This record gives sequence, structure tokens and C-alpha cells, in this order.
Amino acid sequence: MTRGAYTVRALCQSTGYSRTQLERAQRALRLKWRRTSARGRFLITDEQRDDMLEWLKHDYWSKPLRLYCCLWCSGSRKPHRASGLCERCAKRHFRMCADMGFPSALHKQLAIVVELLKQKQSAESRDFLEGMRAKLGRGLAMTRGQLDWLLALTPGELACRMR
Repeated sequence: MTRGAYTVRALCQSTGYSRTQLERAQRALRLKWRRTSARGRFLITDEQRDDMLEWLKHDYWSKPLRLYCCLWCSGSRKPHRASGLCERCAKRHFRMCADMGFPSALHKQLAIVVELLKQKQSAESRDFLEGMRAKLGRGLAMTRGQLDWLLALTPGELACRMR
């Protein structure tokens, strides 16, 4: 019975998927995992393994934003909170913005980035700002590096753009 079968733990270690992701694939595909005994370990056959791995290739962590993991920490265990960030990273994002007096609402951040784009910038800064504008336009939070760069502007420059 155990020949050609994997335990959930072994499958997690060999594939890199978490147990919750495997269980979600099991429910979606309506698979039944066998046990070695009444309270024994679950066993997953080769065919089930292949089906689940194929399904997980197309599984999203955040379905509306089509993301496979958090933008900041690349984790997929914590639930999606806002703008492509997990609960922990979203709190960090909001705290970072609040500490600098910067708006945490994406539409307000987008307005500031668009205002910066209207001014003459170097080609490198312009490309950086275009990347930020595209990301905010999709409803995604800026990366930490982008947010740090934006918050590093002099307070006078940033204050006149936040009005």
C-alpha cells in the first residue's frame, strides 16, 4: 500500500508547497487520500501528486490581483490583506507611511507619483517612477525599495506634491 505513495510531509519537503496549499488542491480536485491506519499518516499516490502539482501551478494566493505570494515577504501562508500584501506586511506598509506622514491609500500615492512624472526627471528616475505608476495602477503596493526611494525625497518636495 505504501509503494508509489508519498506522505504529506514528504510531499511538502520535495515540492516546496505548504500543507495548506496541498489540502486546497485536494479539495478542489476532490481527491481522497488514504491512511495507513485509522490515525496513521495520509498517503498520496503518484497520480494524485501529479494532478495536485499541475493544479497548484495555476493557483493564486490572491485571486483578484493574480499573485502567488506577498509582494514584500514572498510568503503565502498568511492571508492576503490589502494591495498584494499579507497581514504582517500590510501593517508594516501602513506604519511606514504613517511615520513619514505619507498617505497609505494607493490612489493618493498614485497621484503623487503622477505629479512627480510631470516634472522633468532624469531618464533613470523616470523609468523608476513609471514602474511605480504601473504597479499602483494595477492596485498593488509599491515594493519596499520604491517606497523608501519615494520617502527619501526632501520633505519640502514631498509636501508640495501631497496637497
